[in-house]
Amino acid sequence: MTQRRAAGIRIDIRLIRALVAAVVLVAAWIGLSFVAAAGAPTIKATNTELDTQRASTERAIQRIYAAGVDQFKTTRALHLAITDAQAAAIQTKYNDQLVTLRRGALEAVGAASGLAADASAQYAQQAATRLDAALPSSPPVMLAPRLYAIVERMGQLTSQLIDQGIREMTQATPPSPSPTPRPSVTPSPSPTR
Repeated sequence: MTQRRAAGIRIDIRLIRALVAAVVLVAAWIGLSFVAAAGAPTIKATNTELDTQRASTERAIQRIYAAGVDQFKTTRALHLAITDAQAAAIQTKYNDQLVTLRRGALEAVGAASGLAADASAQYAQQAATRLDAALPSSPPVMLAPRLYAIVERMGQLTSQLIDQGIREMTQATPPSPSPTPRPSVTPSPSPTR
């Protein structure tokens, strides 16, 4: 009688050891990353530091806003191809948009500070009133990343708004089409037969 051998896969013991070692190394690497993240220092700002950050952010937003308003004033002072009334209307329209943009940025600062939506809107109104009164100077402060992102976005949107407004102010309006004289239709003499 012949004996049948069971079919199987032969794996070299060195391959098994290498696989086990790789799994252990990956597990150790993951474990160390969790330990490092848990042991990483966390920084919590005090109320004074938060107020300093908030005030610096407000001043940065106000500087961007004031630069936009000044740019429109400077452009309007030029000899424009449009009437003064048209320039005034365009300037008013874009100044209103700048006010809305500033209010939105200030509301975002309030939200980043942990205020609810209604409290954030109230904060924005109070900050805008305070900033319109005077722009106090203080030493520069490096902004927190979230607050810097708000200021950076305000700058980008203001730049786009200014470009659009200046383009509209400096673009000559085409004259209204006047009726062109048409040749009068006179009866021509009919040929006689």
